[in-house]
Amino acid sequence: DERGSSFTRASTLSGSGADLLEAIELTNGLVNLFNFQSNDGDNIVQEITSPRSMQAMNLMGLILEQISPVDKDELLRLHKDPKVVEVRYKILDEMRMEKLKQAREERRRLANRGKGGSIAGAFKE
Repeated sequence: DERGSSFTRASTLSGSGADLLEAIELTNGLVNLFNFQSNDGDNIVQEITSPRSMQAMNLMGLILEQISPVDKDELLRLHKDPKVVEVRYKILDEMRMEKLKQAREERRRLANRGKGGSIAGAFKE
């Protein structure tokens, strides 16, 4: 499937080693929690189509906007003061990254259970 293949390759070029490896393994034409956002700073995200990623988000009660990059320009339009924008951006981005991290962990648990792993193994940290 050629849909989004260049986006997928580009989006897997940065990140932690474990996330990078998982993103490469998951690249099969589906948009998932590891490759849904671009890495070039333009805040472009794609709708998640991977069943496990969608299930993980659903189980956690998350929607795409909660794990999408924060739009600094929108914050600046709302608050005008650059200092306030920086503080709010940092707080919102940290919250977003924590939700994304938790969703990725939930997705890994689901994948482990789907591979015949034990429930205890699925929750191994």
